[in-house]
Amino acid sequence: MTFNCNHMQGRYVNIINPGVGKDLHLCEVKVYTTTQLTGANVAPRGIATLSSAPASTQTSQHMAIDEHPGPTDALETCASVALQDNPWWQLDLRNIYRITAVSILSSGDCCSEQLNGAEVRIGLSKDVTNQRCAIIFVSEGEQKYNYQCGIMEGRFVHVYLPGLQKTLTLCEVEVYGTLLENVALRGLAFHSSSSLENSVASKVIDGNQSSTCSVAIEQPGPWVTVDLLLPYSVTAVQLAYSSDCCFRYDVRVDDTSCKVISSNSYSLMTLDCGGIVGRYVTVIHHGVAPPLCEVEVYSTLENLQNRFPQLPPPHDQIIY
Repeated sequence: MTFNCNHMQGRYVNIINPGVGKDLHLCEVKVYTTTQLTGANVAPRGIATLSSAPASTQTSQHMAIDEHPGPTDALETCASVALQDNPWWQLDLRNIYRITAVSILSSGDCCSEQLNGAEVRIGLSKDVTNQRCAIIFVSEGEQKYNYQCGIMEGRFVHVYLPGLQKTLTLCEVEVYGTLLENVALRGLAFHSSSSLENSVASKVIDGNQSSTCSVAIEQPGPWVTVDLLLPYSVTAVQLAYSSDCCFRYDVRVDDTSCKVISSNSYSLMTLDCGGIVGRYVTVIHHGVAPPLCEVEVYSTLENLQNRFPQLPPPHDQIIY
């Protein structure tokens, strides 16, 4: 059961079953709140996608991050998915962020109730199975919906509207958060080819995803290792390649493999390492791969051996 509380303010939520000799059985209570937004909107840095082709360029996916929010903006623009089952809008931030809040602006002209029940999901996966930040419940007279997500880490933000034959229209999506630190930048890189100078290997940890790359090695099973210098609890690894093609690889933190997350693009791949603790991150290619441009390593949990400890996210604030 779902209840709309119409912006009631308070500290305590009580559920009472009135009467004498009554039982009360609850399996789960979820409370969603709106928030005042602070910080920078990072959504314009990303690339937007719709679950189906837009009807016109005026309703394309990028219209939801063009920073023309309306309704006071004379250039109000909206992204829209025509009638279909389970429509969604996706934002690929191209890096991993610690996301604290999301703001959704519905259409001011009409039909804002069509957004009712849409889910905001955030995570590392390109599909709609990521963790849920909020469910949108449309209120009369309201157009903008701000949601506090606690602290959720991810590369992708989805607005997903479950159900049959639904229309999804978003006039602006704002995402607030900070870029996670890439701890690979503190380390050293090594290549499987002894004929290459160390400066070539170091290109994969110079912070540039595209313009500086290591060379492709014409040998079976080429590898690149990043020495983080100290053990870290590795949450995720991203690999940036010079071209989008098909190849197989394995990423290991010390001797444990990370989980590959499926993607529409092979040029920027994200792997879920689930907090594996290790010092060495190794990328092993099975066969010949295109030049590897960057290895990014993200660690968000504190490890006692780290020289620069990082604070863990407050998991008790995350809404699942």
